[in-house]
Amino acid sequence: MWRREVGLFVAACIVVSVILMVGNNHWQRLMHRTAPVPTGTGPDYSHAPATWTGRQACAECHAEADSVWTGSDHDLAMQLPRPETITADFNNATYTHYGVTSTFYRDGEKYMVRTDGPDGKLTDFEVAYVFGYFPLEQFLIRFPDGRMQSLNVCWDTTPAADGGLIAVFGSAGDRDPSKREPMGRAAGQRCRLVIITDEDPRGEDRTAILEGIAAGAETAGKRRGQDLLVVADRAEAIGEALRRARPGDAVLLAGKGHERTIEMADGELPWDEAAVTRAALRARRP
Repeated sequence: MWRREVGLFVAACIVVSVILMVGNNHWQRLMHRTAPVPTGTGPDYSHAPATWTGRQACAECHAEADSVWTGSDHDLAMQLPRPETITADFNNATYTHYGVTSTFYRDGEKYMVRTDGPDGKLTDFEVAYVFGYFPLEQFLIRFPDGRMQSLNVCWDTTPAADGGLIAVFGSAGDRDPSKREPMGRAAGQRCRLVIITDEDPRGEDRTAILEGIAAGAETAGKRRGQDLLVVADRAEAIGEALRRARPGDAVLLAGKGHERTIEMADGELPWDEAAVTRAALRARRP
């Protein structure tokens, strides 16, 4: 008899447990669905279908930030090609580089570039976006398969007499070394002055890293001690760039602006690129 009673008791406990579990799950879903959602003072988009709302939807609640953004370099950095956004000459202007002559022209409302395609043959590409604003205007072109790629020819938006680009950069150690020579070559082709310096040498020989980049810059015609400098200490490199800058030059400090350390073989060194640059600017003033 007692075995039958125990069995009934266990069965009842199981039934009650199941009821409690199902009820709790239902209650949690109900509370999640009905709980108030914190809202701001602007329009309520919580029940709007997921779609593109555009910049204006944000500006309604963030008018001050939108005002500061409007007209800034970031605002103008990626635009649709129109007469008011294009500074380059698209009146059949040509540019010859490494034996390839690229032609910039208009096809009705479209901005077009005829240059070498993936197969090495001259191909017409439509400019999808004006990418960049100052001091270089670049062009994002659209491929037939939908991909977009930055054209390897860009437009210098600074007047010819107003200076050029000074690049201060390096390459991280314990990373792909094959990219270093092309980086140096690209900088040598596009910059008035190239200064190669530490990024994060880590466990690699820092001199070997810098020399690998410098070799690429030399293939582009840069000359050591003149328009090519190798300065391992990054603070010294920044100071040298600012000392050599002329009116109208743009100085590009690449690779470390957002980071707080430089990784060396024996550990991390504290780093604040903005503070170092401000100090170098103060030292440059007469």
